[in-house]
Amino acid sequence: MRKILMVLTMMGISTTFAMTKVDLSQQKFTCKGIKLTDKTTSAIISQNCKNVKVKTDKQITSGHNAGNLRGSNLIEEDDINPTVATLQKVSFYTDDGSHLKCYYRNDKLYKCKAKKAKLNSSQIK
Repeated sequence: MRKILMVLTMMGISTTFAMTKVDLSQQKFTCKGIKLTDKTTSAIISQNCKNVKVKTDKQITSGHNAGNLRGSNLIEEDDINPTVATLQKVSFYTDDGSHLKCYYRNDKLYKCKAKKAKLNSSQIK
């Protein structure tokens, strides 16, 4: 009985913090009154949203550095034009208090996840 109770409790806790994938063209999220869309850049989010945190990383899929990652002895020559992707994870809060995490690849929006804010009784009108 205790094990079942623990499992149910853990399931409840994990769903509390779950984020759902959102389509910015279908849903309305704003920062300083500016509507967020699929074309919104990370720079616009950084300028207008609250508590913005940006993590930038590079992913190298070919070339000299990629050879160091795996099977470097199998690559005979280095790629003159390596394929490099710039990845960004932008975490922020919207005007209504929703928490969003948006992922960018080469400065293009890849996907967004959101956790809707809970409304207080003072916010409901």
